[in-house]
Amino acid sequence: MESKKYFAVNETLNKEISQIKNKIMLSMNGICAEKMQNSGFNYGKNFGVSWDRLCEIASAYEQNWDLAIRLWNIDIRETKLIATKICSPEMLNEKNIYEWISGINNSELAEITSILFAKNITLTKKYIELLHDTNFYIRLSMLHTLSKIGMNLNEKEIEEIIKSINISDTDNISAARAIESILLTADIKGQKEITTEFTKILSQTKTAYSEYICKSLNY
Repeated sequence: MESKKYFAVNETLNKEISQIKNKIMLSMNGICAEKMQNSGFNYGKNFGVSWDRLCEIASAYEQNWDLAIRLWNIDIRETKLIATKICSPEMLNEKNIYEWISGINNSELAEITSILFAKNITLTKKYIELLHDTNFYIRLSMLHTLSKIGMNLNEKEIEEIIKSINISDTDNISAARAIESILLTADIKGQKEITTEFTKILSQTKTAYSEYICKSLNY
């Protein structure tokens, strides 16, 4: 269970958070929330609000780090997702990124946080480093982040990414698709040798999506 974080009292931010919570509750979809819960999504509360509606709610607020981090630390699916839209990506750094990744505990959060992280490529070295994290969902977020910024990376960075990939992560479809994207980007950028080496190793494993990735790379 996540430890609860406490913030200094700020009446303005508290009012905005209350407004956001009210908008979430008015947009709730019980059937969707139940389906997600049954599918194993780990949230304290889940109102089943669609991503499009959450983006609409977030658009009413300016980017604000303090508001975003408070929303992220509320154990409600919708506040966490809205937080990624309100957060100022340029405010992320090698230290405070841990405030975000420590709360990633399912594939939805991994994929959505990657949209935020990909807007700050100055942290590429940290993203690669986090591919070695013991938490699968943190690695998943980093895989999606790096797949999004792949065309902006140099050959050395891409090689390091591929060498850092945990083969066991290809047992997950979301991770497999991100890995596939990274490998295809490497191919496009002329790094066929490193992708061939990776797919050769992958072809000898029996993970759920190893064959899928190898076929995609024509190996």
